[in-house]
Amino acid sequence: MVTIVEIAREAKVSKSTVSAVLNHDAGARICAETQKKVLQVAERLGYSANQAARSLRSGHSRLVGLLFSPDAALVIRDVIAGVEEVLHRANYNTVLCSFNSPADLNFRLNALSSKRPDGWLIIDSFG
Repeated sequence: MVTIVEIAREAKVSKSTVSAVLNHDAGARICAETQKKVLQVAERLGYSANQAARSLRSGHSRLVGLLFSPDAALVIRDVIAGVEEVLHRANYNTVLCSFNSPADLNFRLNALSSKRPDGWLIIDSFG
């Protein structure tokens, strides 16, 4: 995994400059040429942001759990697809899970809680 230290070394800039460019820090005063160089080096080295590290720093996981019962999924599959598309456009990842009973839902919520999602959307037909 490529780090900002490697990008900084290759681009001959500071770690803070790389961080500001990669995080689109609007308050940072970085010239367009430097931004372009950093982005080119990051792409060439195959940089991919470490989402876990970002989550720790920001306190947000950018993850939303969509949990649904199989019966509900048949009726509202277009709603689920629409919610997932809206979240994707807002740079959120989604975890889709089906559950078969209230106990199964509880098990899945507990299992997914370790991912520290920013939210849950639970759709069921258990009444």
